[in-house]
Amino acid sequence: GGGSIMVWGCITKNGVGPLVKIDGIMKKEQYLAILKNNLPAAIEKSGLSPENVVFQQYNDPKHTAKIVKDWLENQEFSIL
Repeated sequence: GGGSIMVWGCITKNGVGPLVKIDGIMKKEQYLAILKNNLPAAIEKSGLSPENVVFQQYNDPKHTAKIVKDWLENQEFSIL
């Protein structure tokens, strides 16, 4: 049977960022590692200035976990 594959990705007005394959069920620590390892690089590659970026995600428990919120609040970009 065909199982589903989950990926993390991001889109900017200047193009798409990387797609990151997620193995198993993603936990907040894995989500935070994906953000740290990919989001700043994707913003830089897009040619956008971090101060002009608004990062949007939905209210999945991983997205609203304290460790994730703390990291996001210390970035140059804004959070919607």
